[in-house]
Amino acid sequence: MMTHKLFAPLDLTFSSSSSSSSSSVSLSLQITRESPTNISHLFFVIVGSTKTWRYRRGYIEPWWRPNITKGYVFLERPPGRDLLPWPNQSPPFSVNKESFITNKFKTQIRLFYSLLESFKKASKETRWFVIADDDTLFFLDNLVKALDRYDHKKHYYIGMNSENVWSNAIFAFDMGYGGGGYALSYPTVVTLLSNMEECIKRYLGVYSDLLSFRCLADLGIDLTLEKGMHQIDLHGDISGLLSAHPQSPLISLHHFDVIDPIFPGMTRQQSVNHLMKTDQSRVLQQTICH
Repeated sequence: MMTHKLFAPLDLTFSSSSSSSSSSVSLSLQITRESPTNISHLFFVIVGSTKTWRYRRGYIEPWWRPNITKGYVFLERPPGRDLLPWPNQSPPFSVNKESFITNKFKTQIRLFYSLLESFKKASKETRWFVIADDDTLFFLDNLVKALDRYDHKKHYYIGMNSENVWSNAIFAFDMGYGGGGYALSYPTVVTLLSNMEECIKRYLGVYSDLLSFRCLADLGIDLTLEKGMHQIDLHGDISGLLSAHPQSPLISLHHFDVIDPIFPGMTRQQSVNHLMKTDQSRVLQQTICH
């Protein structure tokens, strides 16, 4: 009687050539695997003004890490004597160049030209360009961890809309607000700048964040919401908003000039300095104990 073996016995012996081939594949995978995103991969585009920098630098310097963070604060004109010498703890400044559009619309398109100049200054290892105002407070560790979840080689436009329904109704509900900050991946910036002049002429007179939103929408790049970014289009006491923070790491806050100090008994500047001393991974995160 003939018997049939349904499964042939497995051959667990490996030749030397097979072993070397396997090792080379493993080595190749290690080489091609990218390192996690870190602070050196971010380039900050901070749109500021010589009229406000003296009062707002106190919101930027607490999170800026000299010789570590990369980027510039872009000014509309060279700083005067009241701002010089430029402090080492501040981001370096750059003055926006004249645009091809008439001066009437220069303010509206400063963001685009700040982004263009940043792209020219950034190193090849840059993965993300982070847009911000000169009174945006970032929690860098949380920002880096958030961006590390996304593929920087794809087209991403990451930010958050406003907490104020009227702001969203006036501008857009799916627009990233520069006060809360928004991040553009490297390919997104390349695509956006390639179509910059045409887009500016199409939406002449439209202001910075809304202009970016419309141009990106025309290119098919929609906003990816990151709930830890906060525009804070609110006034006075925002403790209720902060106490109900979503289960997302706090990435940014904004508009400190019009809200009450976060910590009672402190000035706004003292509150900012104190806030930056906290454990960023735990700030505003709710804990339920059983």
